[in-house]
Amino acid sequence: MRDNSSPLSSSGSTPARRRILIVESEAEIANELVRLMEEMGHTTKLAADAKSALFGLEQFEPHLVLLGTYLADMPGYELSAILRGAPQYSYRFRHVGLLYVADRHKLLKYRFVGAPEVPIAQYIFKPIAPAEVHDKVTRALEVSVMT
Repeated sequence: MRDNSSPLSSSGSTPARRRILIVESEAEIANELVRLMEEMGHTTKLAADAKSALFGLEQFEPHLVLLGTYLADMPGYELSAILRGAPQYSYRFRHVGLLYVADRHKLLKYRFVGAPEVPIAQYIFKPIAPAEVHDKVTRALEVSVMT
């Protein structure tokens, strides 16, 4: 786990440090997301597969999960269904924000097969665009903290 331990401003202009679990099997994408989250002042934990992600949820208790749609051991959509539906997770982690990390071209082609109910606004697209990541993460954290 990487921990960004720089002090935060108490003026309210710097957002509070949050815990972000990044579940992504592509190392280059995962490292870019870690870098961006740490630049935003957040603490990160990285998981490359669903099994590690479930362990990370228990140990790290994130405020937000950035979830790849294609993991080595199961599709990210299946993992999110477990998180939202299984009693041991759904009650405890119902407040945790969730953004999917997906290849734009694959998503447009296969979206309605994987998770037709997921709004496009809940996706961060590859290749990673820092401004998009910053905006979507900021919005997702605002919503998850309010609930």
